[in-house]
Amino acid sequence: MGNFKEKMILIITKYWVPILFVVIVIIAAFVYFNHRAYDKELIKELKDIKTKVKVFEKKNIKLEKALDSLSTLDTVYVDKIKIIKIKEYETIYSIDTLTVSELQKFFTDRYPERQ
Repeated sequence: MGNFKEKMILIITKYWVPILFVVIVIIAAFVYFNHRAYDKELIKELKDIKTKVKVFEKKNIKLEKALDSLSTLDTVYVDKIKIIKIKEYETIYSIDTLTVSELQKFFTDRYPERQ
């Protein structure tokens, strides 16, 4: 056994440069192939993200159309509110022009006394 250890020490001291080179090549190959696997994962994630972006773009277009239709509805409701406000102002103005006796008759007719 002692003879084997001496031979190994002699081989290592004599051939340390080629052994070091082989170790560096093995480490470099491991790092290279490890990065390639990582790159493949990143490429797959990038493809997944691109498909998600396309889906979101389609949803965005649908939402934009819905928003546009809501904005047209908004103008319709604003116009209806304006008409109601005009009628309200007309009613208020007509009540303001009534005399006291006309107001009493209006409220008497509208809210009769309960017995």
